[in-house]
Amino acid sequence: MRPAFARAVDRGLGMFVAEAVDYALGQAAAKPAAPAETTPHMPLSRRELEIARMIAQGLTNKEVASGLFISNGTVETHVTNMLNKPRLSSRTRLARWVG
Repeated sequence: MRPAFARAVDRGLGMFVAEAVDYALGQAAAKPAAPAETTPHMPLSRRELEIARMIAQGLTNKEVASGLFISNGTVETHVTNMLNKPRLSSRTRLARWVG
């Protein structure tokens, strides 16, 4: 991929669904992705990282589910999976890691 295109794709992947919709409709400028990224020691899927960022903003599971148009149970499963990973033993640690 060309470098500019690759950067644009990365930027888009770092957006929350609502941000991407606003950007696509020309209603808001795209924000850069949060500083946290997955590492070999802390592998999170794109969706887990998106959910982790929302948790870091103080959203509840129900609010995350509503914002991503997924079920509360799906969010709970992702959160459980993330908390089972090394060094992420609580939502607070997860939020600190992302922030």
